[in-house]
Amino acid sequence: MLTLKDCIDFAGLTPEQIEAIARREGLPEISATCLASALASQLEDALERGDGERACELQKRLEGFVRYN
Repeated sequence: MLTLKDCIDFAGLTPEQIEAIARREGLPEISATCLASALASQLEDALERGDGERACELQKRLEGFVRYN
């Protein structure tokens, strides 16, 4: 069974960053972790495809989430 900590570790963000996303989006922490993980995965895919515009958009979105306090 996976724990919240396992999921946060998988997402590659800190617990504080996940908390910030959860607060901003009004989500439970596990849902915020899934959102962050999905954005990170999409960012990685865009970079691999060489889609710089999409990668930049996703990076800004992810940074906006984790800067929110």
